[in-house]
Amino acid sequence: MNFNFQVLKCAAFNTSAEAGTALLFFCLIAGFAFGQETQSLNQARQGEFISQLAGGDEEQRLNSMIRIIELFDVEPNSATSQAFTALTHSLQHDSSAHVRALSARTFEKCCGEQAIPTLLAALAIEREIPVRKAIIYALAQYRSSQISIALIPFLNDKTPDIRGATAFALAERGDANSLDALLQLLQKRQKDEDAFSRSQAIRALGRIGNHSAIEVLVKSLLRDKSPEVRRQAAYALGGIANKQDVKAIETLHEASLQSDPYLAGIAKEALDKVNLRNP
Repeated sequence: MNFNFQVLKCAAFNTSAEAGTALLFFCLIAGFAFGQETQSLNQARQGEFISQLAGGDEEQRLNSMIRIIELFDVEPNSATSQAFTALTHSLQHDSSAHVRALSARTFEKCCGEQAIPTLLAALAIEREIPVRKAIIYALAQYRSSQISIALIPFLNDKTPDIRGATAFALAERGDANSLDALLQLLQKRQKDEDAFSRSQAIRALGRIGNHSAIEVLVKSLLRDKSPEVRRQAAYALGGIANKQDVKAIETLHEASLQSDPYLAGIAKEALDKVNLRNP
């Protein structure tokens, strides 16, 4: 049944109050039937693709996972209990790291917050860096406070990619509980390989908005070799500093004169925000 066609049909024949009422009821019934039909089709396709995850070679399992992701792109949080169980097994036990990484991507949209314990459990046992990154990025979208607590230790991971993914996830959340750990990362990790980690840690500090971050942000704006880190620092200062933060204002003014046009522009906007802010 084509729901859009039925709605147009209702509108075309709505010539009287009584007819309009009757046809409106017909439209509602048609829409409900269409929704039920779509849901049934979605569940049937989930079952089809999930069954393929249990067998087949790596390429077939990858293809099935891609099809499952496409279903949840259209209808988020529509996983059946069967699909949830199968995806959990794939994430934690599939022999292919590629399949496990795609499983983590699937959990971003399939199941709502019930996915959190599954993702955290998988992160605790996973050893492949790309899969661990995929899990951390999947966790970034959830608001539960337990996620920040679970992720903070990964800011000290020996792998730059994991530190960067963790800093990104914490920046997405802007959770004040991660403030001290983020400041420590910026103080300890000053090598070029950690530029992404530092830029995301600074973005997180900007979102948290705690005034205690001013000194670290000024230092990053003055000394960091990464253009992206300096830009993030200028932007964060614009969101936190006030008129009494003389050093921050001086540093932003200096940055506004730099040859990097992006940094200069961000610094000028940051100065405008500071000047408009009450102490």
